[in-house]
Amino acid sequence: MKKVLIVDDEPRILKFLSLKLSTSGFQVIPAANGNEALEQTKKSSPDIIIMDIIMPGMDGVETLKCMRQMCKCPIILFSARDHDSEEIRKLGADDYLRKPFDPDELVSRINLLLDNHKG
Repeated sequence: MKKVLIVDDEPRILKFLSLKLSTSGFQVIPAANGNEALEQTKKSSPDIIIMDIIMPGMDGVETLKCMRQMCKCPIILFSARDHDSEEIRKLGADDYLRKPFDPDELVSRINLLLDNHKG
């Protein structure tokens, strides 16, 4: 079972995504902020990370930069605000989704990234 780290400061979104991904066959590791995400990445070695960009304290972009120094797994960033997906990829993300997004599309993108990522 592949491990997915979900990072979002909104409890209802975290709960919803956790439920969707666990029923889609993933082991879910929740994190409510950037610092918690970094701790969970060290502790749990997720296979893929999905993370909100807009979070208090350490935002998703800053967290992404730290994560890239410690893990090579695919990372999908998402946000309710418009962001340039090419800029997001240049920062080290593998994919970007704009909220609200279709949860089935998220699962498809996770599976695609996991299939294409060997190592």
